Formats: sequence, structure tokens, C-alpha cells
Amino acid sequence: MEQNRPAKCPNCGKARVARIHYEFGRIPDEARDELKAGHAVPAGREPTGNDPRWRCLACLFEWGHPRGLSGSSLRDSDLA
Repeated sequence: MEQNRPAKCPNCGKARVARIHYEFGRIPDEARDELKAGHAVPAGREPTGNDPRWRCLACLFEWGHPRGLSGSSLRDSDLA
């Protein structure tokens, strides 16, 4: 699952990149291992079909939209 994980954030350059996990229901063992290791973060919502794939754990920048949209930074209110 993690084979294409970027080495660093395109926004801040830090190497604290995690895959955003959108799957609900039964979590596959591989995804569970990624979540426990901090290489993935739960999205906390249903996928919309145009969701970013990666989140920087340092600056909260998200990128990797399937339709090529540019990234975005999360605000504290987005995490509530």
C-alpha cells in the first residue's frame, strides 16, 4: 500500500508524509499496520471520489488528488 509514498512534503519539505486512509468497515491488516506505524492517518469521513492521498504530519498540507487538483492546508477547525 505504501509503495508510492512521497519522500517529502511538497509544501514544507519535511519527510513526515502519511497516506490518508478513507476505507470504512473492516480495515485490512496492511492498512492497520500502516495506521499503527504512523504511515497512514484516518480521514475521519467518507470518501468523495476527489480526495487527497497524502497528508504532511508537520504542516498538515494535503495533496495527491486523483483529478490533479492542487493541494490544500488544513485548518484547526477541519480537524474538529
